[in-house]
Amino acid sequence: MLARFGSAARGEANQYASGLFRQKLIDMEMLQSMLRRGNCYDNAPMESFFASLKTERLEQEHFVTRDAARATIFEYVEMFYITLG
Repeated sequence: MLARFGSAARGEANQYASGLFRQKLIDMEMLQSMLRRGNCYDNAPMESFFASLKTERLEQEHFVTRDAARATIFEYVEMFYITLG
């Protein structure tokens, strides 16, 4: 599994380079992907997706359970977002 976090341009990358965070990724069998310095478009597609998800689907939601949140996000991705492409 790939984990992409932070933006060096926004100064968020340091917390994700810490030993504790990197060990957590190893424990969860995840592969970290850091943004390339100076490439402002590297993470643009994911930032666009999450912005759309938040504003179109999650902005006014309050989930009682994690399963309810997962179901809503799954529905958005599979039934709505993918049909736009």
